[in-house]
Amino acid sequence: MAVNQHYALKDLLVRLQKVTASSKPLPFALYTANTEQKLRNLRLINPVLMFVLSGRKEIELQNGVEVVLREGECILLANRQSIVVRNMPDERPYFALIIEFYPSDKPTSYFTNGQTDFIVKPFDETFTLLLGQFVEWANISPPELWENRRQELAKFIQVQGWTEVQSLWREQGLSDQVQRFLQVTIEEPISAHEIAQHFGMSESTLRRRLKDEQTSLQQLKDDVRLGLGLHLLQSTSKPILHIALECGYQSQSRFSERFKEQFGMSPSEVRKNELTGKGESLMVNGK
Repeated sequence: MAVNQHYALKDLLVRLQKVTASSKPLPFALYTANTEQKLRNLRLINPVLMFVLSGRKEIELQNGVEVVLREGECILLANRQSIVVRNMPDERPYFALIIEFYPSDKPTSYFTNGQTDFIVKPFDETFTLLLGQFVEWANISPPELWENRRQELAKFIQVQGWTEVQSLWREQGLSDQVQRFLQVTIEEPISAHEIAQHFGMSESTLRRRLKDEQTSLQQLKDDVRLGLGLHLLQSTSKPILHIALECGYQSQSRFSERFKEQFGMSPSEVRKNELTGKGESLMVNGK
């Protein structure tokens, strides 16, 4: 590894560890593991950036394409796809910066060329510096301004020549809109009738239209609750029971059972992989 790359990654990791040491919501997360993790059925509601700071990451896309990322490399993944990931430490723990984008972050007003499911960026010292500024700026700015800096990151990638970046923001179906609504209302139990009412339709129409998109309301609820659970396990030190309750499950055993069915690892196995003494951060509801 070049000396410049080594120091740029080290500097970004130090900034991330400092900022995520508090429990305040942030528009990014620092994920860590000290032993190998393999997680399946990770359903992406929004485009996501994954930047590997140390270790290695392997991603299997829904279409069968496999991508390997080494430290300093990052990937932008399109929404509306399910992936399998392997997070692998080497002689050091695995660290990765995760940033979730939202529909309003989609870059516009630039020449668009091509369609893609993902973009892999090799190490770029300027982009790494930009990420470091994003991390520190987000820590001191109000959440209402986070969108501007996410847009800046997406735009930066676009003007560097990846003009197909716009295609990572795939057209939103009703299931995506319902999932996003469930994300922001996860702390309040909400009925199927209330959800249907929010989207201006009857409950039976809501269920029929979701079935047309090959999903169900229960599946979307499970995806949101378990996705939040995975995020909290990877980025906080909260007890598993507290995470289960926060995700809407009445018991740790039920949460663990559904979690393993979905991701192929139990919450205890994921937590066992975590480093001790790290801080908390937030991605899923961190907009």
